[in-house]
Amino acid sequence: MDDAPLGSAATRERTGDAARETGQPGAEVHRQAPRILVVDDDPVCCRLMADVLERAGYAVEWTTAATVAMERVAARCCSLVVSDVNMPHMLGTELAAEVAKLDPRLRILLVSAFADRRTQAEARALDAMLLAKPIRAEVLLAAVNALLGAPAQEEAAP
Repeated sequence: MDDAPLGSAATRERTGDAARETGQPGAEVHRQAPRILVVDDDPVCCRLMADVLERAGYAVEWTTAATVAMERVAARCCSLVVSDVNMPHMLGTELAAEVAKLDPRLRILLVSAFADRRTQAEARALDAMLLAKPIRAEVLLAAVNALLGAPAQEEAAP
């Protein structure tokens, strides 16, 4: 599904204000939660990761299509991209390389059920963090917090 839509949090922030538009890029930076884009060809995985991150206070968008993710990155939608490695049409490592071209400051977290040595080496070469699936909520949050340099605002539910 290369033309998959963004998830339910695509154009709004879930930080207490109902469907509040974010406005100008960079505006209200100190009051907004860091924005995270989750990319996985499995919508269930997208929703699970998004739910964990939203409960921790992050603003999250998700998509099952790397092409949609690239459009969102080009629009400067986020501070962090969390991407599955094994996806149809574009591998997460390819997505990470393209993201780095668009915005070298953007942090990348790769997740994979096949986190072998080759994938680990590719992640290191891309200056991306790699986590092996399945991922516990607290491990995902710790990685995201480390990459964004911010502590979690809430504990994730077990």
